[in-house]
Amino acid sequence: MANVVVAMADFWGSKRIDEIVFPPFYDCLINSLLENNNNVQVFINPVYKYSFTNNIPKDILENLKNFSPDLFIFFNNNFWDISKHFDCPIIIYDVDSPNAYANIDFIKKNKERLKFVVQQKNGIEWTSDAIGINKNKIEYILPFTSIKNIKTSKKRNICFCGSVWLWDGCKAILDFLKKQPNDDDIEFARICFEELIKNPMKSINEIYTEIGVKNQFFPEKILILNDQRSFIGRYSGIRRADILQEIADLGLNIYGKYWIQNSLCYFPDLALRYSHTPICTTQETQNIFNQSKIGIQIGHIQAKSGFSWKVIDIMASDACLVTNFSSDLNALYKGKLPMYKTKSEAREICIDLLKNENKRQDIIAISNNIIEEKCRPQRALEQLSHISNINLLSNNKNNLINNSLKINALYQPIIGYLEGNKYKGIKKIKYKIWHHLNKQFADYKGGKNENFKYF
Repeated sequence: MANVVVAMADFWGSKRIDEIVFPPFYDCLINSLLENNNNVQVFINPVYKYSFTNNIPKDILENLKNFSPDLFIFFNNNFWDISKHFDCPIIIYDVDSPNAYANIDFIKKNKERLKFVVQQKNGIEWTSDAIGINKNKIEYILPFTSIKNIKTSKKRNICFCGSVWLWDGCKAILDFLKKQPNDDDIEFARICFEELIKNPMKSINEIYTEIGVKNQFFPEKILILNDQRSFIGRYSGIRRADILQEIADLGLNIYGKYWIQNSLCYFPDLALRYSHTPICTTQETQNIFNQSKIGIQIGHIQAKSGFSWKVIDIMASDACLVTNFSSDLNALYKGKLPMYKTKSEAREICIDLLKNENKRQDIIAISNNIIEEKCRPQRALEQLSHISNINLLSNNKNNLINNSLKINALYQPIIGYLEGNKYKGIKKIKYKIWHHLNKQFADYKGGKNENFKYF
């Protein structure tokens, strides 16, 4: 049994009135740690609010010292530097790419003190280049899920679950055009833009230099990207909306966060396919996918070889996966999954699967087998145990003794606390929020769902 601290950024909207929810990947990890008799403390941080370059707050540090951690797992390094306070292993777990890591200067200076995990094979090279660390010190762990195939009636042809990413679009392009660049400058910007889309881990300034030297051309006016990460995200959103619009008339239903925004004025077909039905938790996600014939996924452009968590969730369900080409995924399926490279191919694949039930069922069967063999949390915990040298696996899961979960939501002055001998999983617990005026955090404590107590 180990004491494990997990930290991540809240991109999904974790707080629901008096409940804290997790998407299936985080839910699965936390549940699996608990079910293997580990104690877990979770820190949920708001996206973009904390840089984590300052010293860790004293009350949080004291909280951690009382917890006496054996292992830290920081997704995208979304936490303060605790290396000088604790001697235990620290794993930096990649969610997006090194471009999204918080306090990357600390990582570069302390790379030998840290351990690294990536979720796509290209991430090994990217992390090695970005951090300056040997590739053999970076572990590749496949995403995992606890979603199950539950046979039920099909309510929809195609579902998409995810965010829109559009917001104000690639505004930097318009700002560039407002400078009235000449035709040669525009051509240079277009070539550099295309290179960035092919290699999103390269900085735009590096691309300018390479292409400028190669072509012996240095423009008077250039495309300025003050926030390259956001620019790439917005472009990924445009591509996502474009593909979804291509299949909207085939019976598409859209679920997820951040869809109610002005950019949807330009995609009316998608706006009228959106459902306000909540989808975040394992149970909600499982229900939507099992009730759908097809689950489509459109990855971020920085996922060059990899694929999103939603791909794994679809594969574990009774929906047939349709997704963009991924070399990592192609290796798992051994070439047996049709994947699209263009929006027209996406449409053709969906039409074919909706007409061919046997083919759809064959892909689902293959997908389910892959999940059971390679994408369940036990396999990930084995790898995490190996690289950290901390045993996270229990020989007796049926005898849960003193395992505990503590939720720290840093965007609000709250902290949730739950413990019990018979704890079975986050999805069965509703986290009660207790506000306390004289503390940075307020605590609540409980055992079974129906028997919460407060202090």
